[in-house]
Amino acid sequence: MTEIIKKKGKTVGQIIARPFLWFFTFAIPVFIAACYGGYYEIDDAGGGANQLSATGKVLNALTGVSITQIKVSCVAPGHVDGGDYVDGGDGVIDSTYSLPGDGHFELWYTDDNPCDRLVFEDVDGAENGEYASKTVQFDDTLEETVVELFPLD
Repeated sequence: MTEIIKKKGKTVGQIIARPFLWFFTFAIPVFIAACYGGYYEIDDAGGGANQLSATGKVLNALTGVSITQIKVSCVAPGHVDGGDYVDGGDGVIDSTYSLPGDGHFELWYTDDNPCDRLVFEDVDGAENGEYASKTVQFDDTLEETVVELFPLD
């Protein structure tokens, strides 16, 4: 058997290695696609929605110090009836929390689903002090929205 393999110019290692190399050459792209999804190109020129952001800071109205862990929600425009959207949804596009340090927040929305109002809520209770909730009209012409919340005493 060894003489037949040598006559064809192949060694046993080559005969064994070729199927493994073939398998890995074709299997690795399949594993990558399964883990990360298929390749596709994003076409923004086709009139798709632009990804936009609303950024800002949350401050204490009395001291001017930044407040952390305030829930900030970007709410979609719509008809409100008794605090709830008539269509049954809550209208929240995106929500986040103000960050430690400077009270910074960043929310995301699109042209197709614009942000109408920003709702600020203290959801952690007395952990960082209690603050009154506040809703402000969102102005996309501002670089940054600075909101001051009054402490509840």
